[in-house]
Formats: sequence, structure tokens, C-alpha cells
Amino acid sequence: FQGHQTKLTAVAVRPDGKQVASASEDGGIRVWDLNTSDEHRAVTDSKESLWAVAVSSDGARIAAGGADKKVRVYANDGAKLEAVLDAGTPVTALA
Repeated sequence: FQGHQTKLTAVAVRPDGKQVASASEDGGIRVWDLNTSDEHRAVTDSKESLWAVAVSSDGARIAAGGADKKVRVYANDGAKLEAVLDAGTPVTALA
């Protein structure tokens, strides 16, 4: 997984196995298409480390959270930010 500027901290696999989402200490999320060699999209809304990432059961959304105590939810078909939820505490896991 080339592309993150710092250490990779979390990964999640889309339920159909076609994509992997990764999060890192650089605050970035990358969505990797497993049907191509190195095709991916990047999202960098967070300024702080991300420690958790999850893909919805239908593969339509990706959520990520970390040090800034927020969970961000993105549409997987273009990485549009759909919601920002205040977790009240650093986010270390999502499911």
C-alpha cells in the first residue's frame, strides 16, 4: 500500500472483496481497488492521526476515526463527505 505519508494504522475490506480501505497517522484514507495493480483514491479531511476505518456491509460507505474524536462517513463512489459525528473520545475501533 504505497501512498500514505506515515505509518498505516488500520485497514478494512469491502464485504465483496473488491476494495480495501486504509487509514494512517497522516490523517489520510485511501481506497484501493483490488482488481487493478495500484489504483486508489485518497481522502485527507482529518488533520490528526486516524486509528480506525470500516466499510459498510453494502460497500457504499467508508467511515474513519481517530485522534480528533470524530467519525467521518464518506460515500465510497467518490469519497464525498456525508457526515461528521462527534465521538467525544478518540476513536480506536469501528465495525
